[in-house]
Amino acid sequence: MAENVTTIKQQAAKACDRVALGAINDLFQEAMRADWTLHVSRAGIDTLVGRTLGDAAALAWAECSNALQDLRSMSKVDPRILEAAARLNDLMPPEIPEDISLGRHSAELVNRAKAIRKADSELAELIQTMGLLINIYEANRQLIMARPAA
Repeated sequence: MAENVTTIKQQAAKACDRVALGAINDLFQEAMRADWTLHVSRAGIDTLVGRTLGDAAALAWAECSNALQDLRSMSKVDPRILEAAARLNDLMPPEIPEDISLGRHSAELVNRAKAIRKADSELAELIQTMGLLINIYEANRQLIMARPAA
């Protein structure tokens, strides 16, 4: 009986960190969407629209950052999830280093997902999603830099 309780607790902990990683992926996607919405609006920060969209983007990034902190503070988190979260944490505002290699982060996560796909397809999918989102983030940043706002 005690073994069953231990197994159930381990499975619950495993499920929690995976749910948290999935939520972080969703929040990261929302933050990217908010940034892009602000950029394509071409609204200056001195306008009501610009301030509203800027506030929405800042809030989205803060929610993603807070979710990453919550994940890191959880007990018994799969080390592979912590590794993926650490890579994403490097990309959190307010300061994203200019010399950061988003492509490298993305490729390493996708390769990690491929390596564990047979052993743990659910986790592989979550990690691959994060890697692909980072790739999209890099493309968005390049487009934003190439097309200055009004």
